[in-house]
Amino acid sequence: MSFQDVGKPGSGPRRKPKHVAQLPTIRDSVGRDFSHFQQEANNGNNVQNSAAGYSQVSDGILQYQRNVGLLERMTRKIGTREDGAVLETQYKLQVDVVNQLGQRIEQQLQAQESAMSTMSRTEASRSRATHVKLTRDFRRVEATFKNLQLEVRRKKAVADAARREREEEERGRMEEMGGSGQARRMQMQIEEDVSFLKIEFFC
Repeated sequence: MSFQDVGKPGSGPRRKPKHVAQLPTIRDSVGRDFSHFQQEANNGNNVQNSAAGYSQVSDGILQYQRNVGLLERMTRKIGTREDGAVLETQYKLQVDVVNQLGQRIEQQLQAQESAMSTMSRTEASRSRATHVKLTRDFRRVEATFKNLQLEVRRKKAVADAARREREEEERGRMEEMGGSGQARRMQMQIEEDVSFLKIEFFC
């Protein structure tokens, strides 16, 4: 082979082409950027949703606390002159309201805890701190609510015991008065009989 044949097609043994790294295409680059942007957007939406969710939980706890305060004022009247059928009805209705508010807060806290699994580690850590604080606030008010219910049961037990004691005392007085009256009637009957015998004797 002469030097003229060098470079001509088919001349000389074929060599395997060296591996050349394929440069990313514009489409691949745009795809990666879009995927990253979409992930960041999802994280941002999760954070916004989490903030809005915890805002609702915070408002719910304040409403829960206000209603527990109303229940506490009702509790102070139990066992006093203001106690009665009307107060008992109001108390039962208020307990139902507080129970419903508590159940809703429980559901909201559970939903927020589940949402943390879709957040980044940093945002999940921040949400966890808020979650712990709000849960602690809710449990504190819930403990007050439960203590009020225990106090009401105690007051009712004391009032029922006092009522039974008054009834027993009244029953005892009635029986005593009944026995004294019967003895008095017997004494009067005896005196009448003696007087009648005296009259017949002198006649």
